[in-house]
Amino acid sequence: ICNILIFTFISVSSVNGQVNNQNISSILESLYARINKSKVDAERLRINDSLILIIDSYSLSDSAIDHSFSNLRNLGQITSPDKRVKIIAWNLILLDGTSRYFCYLIRNEGRGKQNKVFKLTGIKRPETIRTDILYSSNDWYGALYYDIRPFKTNKQTYYVLLGIDYYSLNVTRKIIDVLSF
Repeated sequence: ICNILIFTFISVSSVNGQVNNQNISSILESLYARINKSKVDAERLRINDSLILIIDSYSLSDSAIDHSFSNLRNLGQITSPDKRVKIIAWNLILLDGTSRYFCYLIRNEGRGKQNKVFKLTGIKRPETIRTDILYSSNDWYGALYYDIRPFKTNKQTYYVLLGIDYYSLNVTRKIIDVLSF
């Protein structure tokens, strides 16, 4: 279980468990360009579904923790200094200015083991983010994370996440989350 405290069809091929990151990068770049050009929300959502399929496959690959897509402005990627957690996140801005957030928390399970992946989706909510409850992967509010720092308490490792929520065209919120597994 992952807790947060307040705080078109595309095939992806792999060879011997390694995803071809260069091809994925080109495909993602093309999909983001199509989203940015689209003037119809339904089309943006369909293209975003293709992004999700690709990131689903990529996040399970052996190279997901160490690899970063350097040419993608629209895809946030941060890795913890201890190389145990990587976050891939993006937001889809709809024509009315609201955002939908997509986040993959990838936990490196160690040598020879497949990554554990937690998928989060969030949408704009009228209520403010509460600081007195634990949020889970099922009720995440949405944010784009730009920094991650591990710390230990009682032999348990936690991660401080710094993020931003583009709440509306006029309002952004900075967020500090604490992540535990």
